[in-house]
Amino acid sequence: MKSKNYDRQLSLTCTTCGESQFEYDDKISEEIRGYRCVCCDRVFTKDELVKENGEILEEHLNEIGEEVLKDAVKELKKAFKGSKYIKFK
Repeated sequence: MKSKNYDRQLSLTCTTCGESQFEYDDKISEEIRGYRCVCCDRVFTKDELVKENGEILEEHLNEIGEEVLKDAVKELKKAFKGSKYIKFK
């Protein structure tokens, strides 16, 4: 299985205004860096952005998990094709 098939690029959004563009100072450590929404000026920490976008992230994680499972089953079927000891439906 090739992991590149499961790559995703997600846009986190400001839960105040729905904007997906943020500014930050990359010279500050990531733990204390603030991400400022370019539309409404609300500032988030990385943890806040992840938490407030959790539903979207969870949805994509589940989608990727289903794809991985389907592909793993395909690979196993292919690997054991013709085996007299293992039968797949």
